[in-house]
Amino acid sequence: MRISSDVSDTMLRFYERLSANDVGSFDSLVSADPATLVIGTALGEWVTERDRLRFGSEAEGLTIEPGSRPLGEENGDTGWFADEPTYVFPGGAGRMRTRLTATVHEGCRCDGRRATTPQEDRPERRL
Repeated sequence: MRISSDVSDTMLRFYERLSANDVGSFDSLVSADPATLVIGTALGEWVTERDRLRFGSEAEGLTIEPGSRPLGEENGDTGWFADEPTYVFPGGAGRMRTRLTATVHEGCRCDGRRATTPQEDRPERRL
């Protein structure tokens, strides 16, 4: 494993897009692989269904502030991210600091070559 600004930047971009209520960016940032899993803090919060995963990105007014030391690492085409972000709820309803970990994978085209985004010639990263 090595420190990776690409992995950190991908997660920070996810925070920014969620905080901007940019629901449209969900599909470009979160993997559609059926193995994608979010484990929350609530009882039974074990989410694999795409519509339930997207629901979290539709919370209007929710923002995520990065922690003081977000860490991205990678090994080959897989990355790992850890942070202690603060979720800020709409209308001053409160703040919640949490711990977050994620794996980040490079996208692949059907022919097995690395996927690139239209804006840049580097592998696309997905959560």
